[in-house]
Amino acid sequence: MVIELLVNKGDTEDLGIHWTEQYLDRHPQLKTRFVSGLDKERAEAQDPDIFQHWFELYKTTTQKYNIKPQNRYNMDEKGVMMGYIGKVKVVISRHEKKIYMMQPGN
Repeated sequence: MVIELLVNKGDTEDLGIHWTEQYLDRHPQLKTRFVSGLDKERAEAQDPDIFQHWFELYKTTTQKYNIKPQNRYNMDEKGVMMGYIGKVKVVISRHEKKIYMMQPGN
């Protein structure tokens, strides 16, 4: 993408091996991080109201059916993800708190 922007600007010189480090040195408000993929649905569901509702539902269900703590298990039905985003190095704001990339869930 950077090469395409430079070509459109008329600059056709090679970038060189360490151009990203030089760019980051000139822009101290930026930094690099390795980020993981996060399903779009999971990212959008990070709402305190949704969490509160889920825990209330969990509590009422375990009480209704008298499910004892020793009979509760943690399961993740994520399965195999097509088009999974692995760990990727990205440039972000130095003040960025969330460090993940969204990906389509299906």
